[in-house]
Amino acid sequence: MIELRFWATLLVGWLCIVTNIDRLVSLGEISPFARVAAVVICIGLLLAGVSRGRLWIYVGATLLSPFVRVLTGEEILGTGFAYMVVETCIFVVTVGLSNKVLNSIGTLKTVAEDAVTIQLGAELFETGRGDQGLQEEMSRARRFERPLTMITVSAKGQRKQQELHQLLVKAQREVIDRYVEGRLYRLLQQKVRDCDIVTRQNGQFLILMPETDRQYAQTILERVQEAAMDEIGLTVNAGIASFPSEERTLVGLLDRASTEMDANLLSSPPRTPK
Repeated sequence: MIELRFWATLLVGWLCIVTNIDRLVSLGEISPFARVAAVVICIGLLLAGVSRGRLWIYVGATLLSPFVRVLTGEEILGTGFAYMVVETCIFVVTVGLSNKVLNSIGTLKTVAEDAVTIQLGAELFETGRGDQGLQEEMSRARRFERPLTMITVSAKGQRKQQELHQLLVKAQREVIDRYVEGRLYRLLQQKVRDCDIVTRQNGQFLILMPETDRQYAQTILERVQEAAMDEIGLTVNAGIASFPSEERTLVGLLDRASTEMDANLLSSPPRTPK
């Protein structure tokens, strides 16, 4: 919030200077268009929500002044060149400050989403939501002899604590754990199919995937692990168990997947973000 206030104040101050530049300094041939265009650029960027990574915006701001001067027949070289440079600087600085405001708004939005995520980690997962669905899918798979795969995913382990060491210095461990679990839950919901069931038991997530064999579940798991590292900076531990090739009961699936997850924690090398 402080950062947003700072950049917003700086942007407003800059626009006040630009729109009243002829009263502050004597620059004779600064085009009135430049002052109007600066305000229009600012409003356009803020409304469009265009922010970082938009090199073309800066290129356009750089070329705007010479383009307008060519259209209006104003001088570009000679004495006109200095005024054109000033106008270009006005446009580029306006774009830069507008982007800073947009970035701060984006950061504030992320913080708000993270606060909701922490609350999710504190309340949502201990409700046992999805347990009935697990039993129903298990019964259906057993009755019709259809494939079924369970994935266990955990954000626990030494590696997570190492990766989040800097955050743990600044905040309570419990809040960080809730935040990580909330982000991981949201990620799992995005990566799995609508028919899959995501729930949480005993500090780990369970993903029950109907009509799914181990090979396809492994593909989904790799996508989840890659996204967790890229988006959260987190190495997740996971294990897989399939019905009916490996286990024939829900408890058996859970135990086998948990055992594989623990083994993977000890044997898998650390992953690094791309």
